[in-house]
Amino acid sequence: MHSENHYLERYDLKKYSKMNSRLDKHMVWSPSGQQTINFNDSNAVYELNKAMLLVDYKLKDYNLPKGYLLLPIPGRIDYLLNLRDFLSAKFNFDKGAELRGLDIDAGANSIYCILGTTF
Repeated sequence: MHSENHYLERYDLKKYSKMNSRLDKHMVWSPSGQQTINFNDSNAVYELNKAMLLVDYKLKDYNLPKGYLLLPIPGRIDYLLNLRDFLSAKFNFDKGAELRGLDIDAGANSIYCILGTTF
């Protein structure tokens, strides 16, 4: 993961479940005794993503219709950070500069548009 990705550490599931109580029913214990979710369960991943968007990105609500592609937030942040680094190196500009982009295939959840506003 990119060194600036704020999801490098373990997720604070207690913090996220306070904002999205539906996450609670998906919590399980890992073999090492840590609380986690079953990442193979799309419903669990959806509820975690929703909680992340509500807590970390200050969305008031987030709903994605069933059957649509569910993109995990940490991986999408990683993609955007790496894209920013590539563009910065290629076109020689400061990484802190404001960038504007167009997501041509935003899909049902527009996740890159949502996350990109935080850069």
